[in-house]
Amino acid sequence: MKIKAVIWQEDGVWCGFVPALLGCHTWGDNYEHLLEMLQDAIQGWLEVNTSRLRGKGKEKTFNPNPVPFTPNPIPS
Repeated sequence: MKIKAVIWQEDGVWCGFVPALLGCHTWGDNYEHLLEMLQDAIQGWLEVNTSRLRGKGKEKTFNPNPVPFTPNPIPS
């Protein structure tokens, strides 16, 4: 799988983020270190968000009408 990352150098530190993965960003002391950190950040992001998606099917959903409701007519 190919994932694009935006990489830049700022104040002697290498920075990077993955636009397709919201909140997936990191930094490194040098370019090689940044690449390692990006791999870890991407792997961690995918693990966390995959488990969140799997967990959604197990969550209880709120049903405002758990029992079928039949209104009683108002006496006149």
